Amino acid sequence: MSSLHLIVITDTGVINGGLAYVAVESALGMADRVGWLTFISGTDEVDVRLEAHPRIEVVKLGRTAFLDRPDRLAAAAEGVRDRSVQQRLEAILRELEPQGPALIHLHGWVKVLSPSAIAAIEASGLPWVFTAHDYFPACPNGAFYQYPAQQVCHLKPLGVSCLATHCDSRSYPHKVWRAARSAYQNAILKRAGQLRAILYPSRFTQEKLQPLLPDAKPWVVDSPMSVQRFPLAPWSPEGPITFVGRISPEKGCHLLAEAGRRLGRVVTFIGTGPALEGLKQQYPEHDYRGWQPQSFVWEFLRTAGCLAFSSVWYETAGLTALEAMALGCPVVVPTDIATTEFVEHGVTGLHFERGEVTALIAAIERALEEGEALRQAAYEHYWQYPLSVESHCTQLMEIYAGVTADA
Repeated sequence: MSSLHLIVITDTGVINGGLAYVAVESALGMADRVGWLTFISGTDEVDVRLEAHPRIEVVKLGRTAFLDRPDRLAAAAEGVRDRSVQQRLEAILRELEPQGPALIHLHGWVKVLSPSAIAAIEASGLPWVFTAHDYFPACPNGAFYQYPAQQVCHLKPLGVSCLATHCDSRSYPHKVWRAARSAYQNAILKRAGQLRAILYPSRFTQEKLQPLLPDAKPWVVDSPMSVQRFPLAPWSPEGPITFVGRISPEKGCHLLAEAGRRLGRVVTFIGTGPALEGLKQQYPEHDYRGWQPQSFVWEFLRTAGCLAFSSVWYETAGLTALEAMALGCPVVVPTDIATTEFVEHGVTGLHFERGEVTALIAAIERALEEGEALRQAAYEHYWQYPLSVESHCTQLMEIYAGVTADA
């Protein structure tokens, strides 16, 4: 066991998405590997397992998400710079009395804490790392995607063209606010003398972000997954073509719905989101299941004809595709997104040109023809190198050891 005092800081300690899942599960996994772990949550909502763990100290800052705060003007100002968060974090970090080397791991700050969390971490003088769970460390809207135009964005973040472009999923004023936050965040990061490493969930994400971020050692760290191992279930090409995830424009749901229509096949959409009602109206022939518990999704994917991962934005990993592979479901994924690197074309799944409906149709047809071989290869490959919490924490320990040795 290491003598390290690990301090995990993130927007919330309750699992409400992929970022929070990694922050919480990795903290639980690391608690038995380090001398002591302090978990600092921006909200009062914290996973009960964190509070029950004898080697974890939980600190709650009592904040709420900026979009949920009743005073919109105050929330807008605090979203850029929240002085109360900065002062509170500085005091907490100052009062810590680590018995060994200390290290801070920052996960999320965009929804609750603001970039002021970075300023407080720097003021502590402690070495720190952060995980780039999304593209917010460089891109104002966090996606390198122009939502109104429904296309990937190649503009220089915060450049003149970027600032003049309405790319936000909500409104242009919201884009301006996000740009202000990004500018303040970047100003702090440029002076971040204690930042030792930046962790990326894929090589693709590193390739897109690293040239735009401070000079800190890059590490690619596999995100942990909770998927269980089941025996391969019987499979048929007549099984449903399936989508799992958020029903939103950047996920390519309309692209997949159109592909299903042209194939004369019903697509099953599992999930909810802002594009759901419009999708139902335009493509009423498909099967819309809404949000479903994890157990339902796993059982459904085990016998699905294929998972069509139709995203038209970059993604940072695309763990739904990996989950399907672990369950023995044939997968098709776009080219030029992060998920592509996890799927070997023609072996563990199929690639198709991102955003092209005819290419997606051809990939689905081939997946249904070759599904038995594809799913067996994907299943065997995944379980040879499963993305477990244990393997994730082993990678983290290597990074932490290097950071503290250099501190």
